[in-house]
Amino acid sequence: MIRIQGSRVLIEIEKGSGKVSCQTDENVILQEAGKKAGYLELCLEDDILRGLGQQQEALEGYNGKKIELLHKNTSITVPFVISSRGYAVLWNSSSAGIADFTKSKQMSFKAYGGIQTDYLVFLGNPLQVVQRFWELTGPGRMLPKWAFGFWQSKMRYTTQEELLKVAETYREKNYPVDIIVVDFYHWTQMGDFTFDRNDWPDPEGMLERLKQLHIKCMVSVWPHVSTKSVHYEAMKERGFFLKNGSGDSIVFTLFNGDDNGLYDVFSKAAGEFLFQKARGYYLAGAKVWWLDGCEPEVPLDEMDEKQIMTADGPLKERVLAYPLLHARTFYEGQRSIDKNSRVISFARSTFAGAQKYGVCVWSGDVGHDFAALRSQIAAGLSAAVSGLPFWTTDIGGFTGGNPEDEAYRELYIRWFQYGVFCPIFRVHGSRGALNEDDLLYGFSRGENELWSFGKEAEKILVMYDRLRYLLLPYIYTQAHKTTAEGIPMMQPLYLRHEREAACWEIRDQYYFGESLMVCPVVYEGARGREVYFPGEENWYDFWTGECYMPGRRVWIPAGTDRILLFVREHAMLLFKEAEMYTDENRDAVVYAAVYGDTAEGIYYNDDGETYDYEQGDYEEIRLCWQDGTLQTEALNQREQKTDFRLLKGAEITAFISRNIEQKEQI
Repeated sequence: MIRIQGSRVLIEIEKGSGKVSCQTDENVILQEAGKKAGYLELCLEDDILRGLGQQQEALEGYNGKKIELLHKNTSITVPFVISSRGYAVLWNSSSAGIADFTKSKQMSFKAYGGIQTDYLVFLGNPLQVVQRFWELTGPGRMLPKWAFGFWQSKMRYTTQEELLKVAETYREKNYPVDIIVVDFYHWTQMGDFTFDRNDWPDPEGMLERLKQLHIKCMVSVWPHVSTKSVHYEAMKERGFFLKNGSGDSIVFTLFNGDDNGLYDVFSKAAGEFLFQKARGYYLAGAKVWWLDGCEPEVPLDEMDEKQIMTADGPLKERVLAYPLLHARTFYEGQRSIDKNSRVISFARSTFAGAQKYGVCVWSGDVGHDFAALRSQIAAGLSAAVSGLPFWTTDIGGFTGGNPEDEAYRELYIRWFQYGVFCPIFRVHGSRGALNEDDLLYGFSRGENELWSFGKEAEKILVMYDRLRYLLLPYIYTQAHKTTAEGIPMMQPLYLRHEREAACWEIRDQYYFGESLMVCPVVYEGARGREVYFPGEENWYDFWTGECYMPGRRVWIPAGTDRILLFVREHAMLLFKEAEMYTDENRDAVVYAAVYGDTAEGIYYNDDGETYDYEQGDYEEIRLCWQDGTLQTEALNQREQKTDFRLLKGAEITAFISRNIEQKEQI
């Protein structure tokens, strides 16, 4: 036996077999049961396991299941698993494979193809191992501040006129919004990377009008290039597509029957060529890259049958890295033409290290019922602890949903309330069509705006839209904390209360930042829910100020217009007067709402647009409420510019109500 003694851990390696065990304080934390090239089997005790990326199975847990290590629509694989026994494991492979939890007290990882793979062990409590994983795969980079506003999207705006009408209506109604979305098939051919002038006659003028409205535009860009595209032959001749075993470019067929090539992200030259063709979107004024369909959607049997090859070798052995390198293409491309503006891409899939490239993700084309909503909450928390903190869903679900149906309106409201407390706040979906002419490849494209679900729903949705903007100082501060320290914005309860068994089992309430606990209502017809209050401090109802003691389960009523929110005692929430877009008033007062007889908080701010914060150009202030006085302390060398005002007790609820109530007749 070979023994290696560290300051906190003893590692033992069995001679002959090479099996490894790790222990701290005489307790075996992790022990190998077997390993060979491309395979690892670990012993478990009473471990509760979490993580593994964004998995729809996260709601029920992984015990007794096999999880395919492959990106799919609605699943993002990151082979990083957290144990309740004080460690985490990273299966350090980008190969497709299997994570197997079917054997009693064992888990195993297998890489298809049997390629040699190592693994890393992180020791510590859940928050510590999540932060260490972030540090290992980082660094993180701040998203633009406007990315934390409201994103309006649907499947899909088909003309320039339609999109501008929606944008203008938001401003006319004084409903906050920061981003509007141009979905796929706005182009002449997939891979042309240009607007079809028949439907979008003046995209430059459209983007300029959106700029005047202070609304950014996101444009859909796929990694596929149609065989009909003007760029297809040039890319084929240069060898920029994935190839078969004979070295020939492969032609794939998309869901709409379109034949296309899939560009090889492992070739830097291919990525540079593709970005040169796509850069026109950004130069015209579209500021967000929507990297849809980037898993890539290639089944494993097709990878084998066609022997699909990349510039680095077989696709199957590195497929998990495909969407990450796709994001790198656009990150490095944008910075090559605009070095200091923050890059943001919105991807259906990614991999460990996405924070380096300004990536945020969503959960894909999920269903439109309460079961789907419950699954997304668990999936989002799983993503958060797997290095994917900037995450969201299609509010209301993607596939289906009739805005005229009262039952669906209830679901939409509940999902929207939850969406306010996701890192990215975005509506999207294929809503019920009025007639066959509204169908596109099997997807309806009915209305999906805040005014599309009836007057009562509209009133509630707008209230929560405004609430998001009210909380932006708090949200942006938490986003910086995520970027700098790897602490997710959405945090499962066990991340802060790992010694409370209940916190490992609760999957439908969570921290949003360090101070706010979110408890969505997730069952049809429910007008309340049970809430567990963790920790050792009291909790205050966000809406009423009522105090709840820790360690209790309490059923609390919640009408359709109410999501249950609670603030930790001695915490501080930061508010601004509600705006129509982020930083509408850059010099606005920040209100510090305090909970309890003492409170502390941090306020962070920067220009919200550039990377100048990396050179120290930001404002970071510590706020302390004690002995009836609010004190501030600058944590960097920058002079304090922000004016703070105190809110306490009934002042808090009055301020919230005043800012989110309707300011005009709907």
